[in-house]
Amino acid sequence: MGKQLFKDKKYNEAEEYFNRVLKINSNNKDAYYFLGRINFELKNHEEALKNFNEAYNKGFDLIYIHYNIGICLFNLNEFTKAIDKLLYFDNNSENKLLVNSYLSAAYFRTRHFVLALEYIEKEIAIERNSVVAKSLKNKIIEALKEKYLKSESKVNSTELKTIKGYINIAIELDLMMKFNYHKSEQFDGGIQSLRTVKPKDFKFVGNSECLVGYCYMRNEDRTFNLNRISNLIMNPKEIEYWSED
Repeated sequence: MGKQLFKDKKYNEAEEYFNRVLKINSNNKDAYYFLGRINFELKNHEEALKNFNEAYNKGFDLIYIHYNIGICLFNLNEFTKAIDKLLYFDNNSENKLLVNSYLSAAYFRTRHFVLALEYIEKEIAIERNSVVAKSLKNKIIEALKEKYLKSESKVNSTELKTIKGYINIAIELDLMMKFNYHKSEQFDGGIQSLRTVKPKDFKFVGNSECLVGYCYMRNEDRTFNLNRISNLIMNPKEIEYWSED
């Protein structure tokens, strides 16, 4: 009966029903869960969060509980905690439910612009006509321009996902990048070089993901294995290059 009342959007009656259920059985996890959903619909996010946490603590184990808790935390401006819950949901569910959009917004609010851009592009890939997602992407791009167009910036990471994220930003902002590059040890003797490149796109060569971009040393488009890129600099002050070969 309570579920039907909720489905019919009779939230006050549904709330009374589930509160009566809890008077009979204070450990009823489903009652707490639906009270959480009712309070969420009524925009009582703090109360909804308490309800969802009670449901989870009582053993409500459907993966959606992490999404519900994450969205409540987001609406309460607890963005770091929201990210943790939403990432758990994202990594364990095939149903994305706008999770990419929320993750992007939470990363944006915490000024993690690389990750914000990554997740909003995932959302746009699913919902190509989403006005909200496109608007958020524009805000992210403006924030990135403010951060990276004024001066050069070093990327202090060798993690492949992070490097790809920054290259993606350079593509979006039409920036040059400078980096150290080493060729294959097996086929090219591991030759070292410094490159300045205007990145254009990504592609796979065999099983390796690569950057495609205009190389100022070779004066033509070249392909660079992401795993062989290091000491990345965004928007370098000058074009520099050298090679051991």
